[in-house]
Amino acid sequence: MAVNLEAIASYSSMRLVDSLAEGLAVCLFAALILRLSRRQNAGTRFAIGFAALLAITVLPLARGLWPHSQLASSAPAVVVPGSRAVQKGQAAEWGISLYTPVIVKYRDEKTDKGVELEEWLR
Repeated sequence: MAVNLEAIASYSSMRLVDSLAEGLAVCLFAALILRLSRRQNAGTRFAIGFAALLAITVLPLARGLWPHSQLASSAPAVVVPGSRAVQKGQAAEWGISLYTPVIVKYRDEKTDKGVELEEWLR
């Protein structure tokens, strides 16, 4: 039985990026709550921080439990590796490009048949 390392790497990188975004959102929300509750005691501040850490831990796990829900990523797409040149600032002067996946098209029945044929030919 062959292990599809490309699929594992793709899924892992997608989960990592999603987790970073979720963690950042939780941290910003916790910072806002802490900012609004300046005059609270240490126990309240600790509870807010602990709740934020708990949310950062649980969100990636909860997201993986319901892959077909609204929490999952959008429609399947044909994605190829690509890069985009930075247009502004010092990075543009240096000629820096950002490596990013590029969506070629969203998958449909014809695309699925083509992928199935390609897998069969391998």
